[in-house]
Amino acid sequence: MLVSNKIADLIVRIQNGSQTKLKYVFVPKTYYIINFLDCIQNLGYIKGYTISKNNRFLIKILLKYDEDHFSIIQQLRIQSKPSLRIYFSTFMIAKYIKLEMGSSVLILSTTKGIVSHFQALKLNVGGEIICKIV
Repeated sequence: MLVSNKIADLIVRIQNGSQTKLKYVFVPKTYYIINFLDCIQNLGYIKGYTISKNNRFLIKILLKYDEDHFSIIQQLRIQSKPSLRIYFSTFMIAKYIKLEMGSSVLILSTTKGIVSHFQALKLNVGGEIICKIV
């Protein structure tokens, strides 16, 4: 199966795996996906990930649940699409934080790599919004 938007495919696989309470999901390995996974792992939304032992082109993502077996990721929304890219400056990120009051996290692709909106403000960079985690 040819997938043109690998991040959208990754987000859908994580969301479907979380809803069906799977322990892990597999996704194709790219460096962009590894950077995205590093970011959400640092935020505490997944337990971790490893390169598959059977197939070196796959990544095994370990999903994270709370004590009541509910997924840590309640909702994962794709924001930018190939047909409609959404960019935020540092000013827009600060405005977003005031409006949302910490209820969600934006993941951005910046010149400094893939970071959360908190890190983007610290680094004083804007970028393309990849997704929103609620």
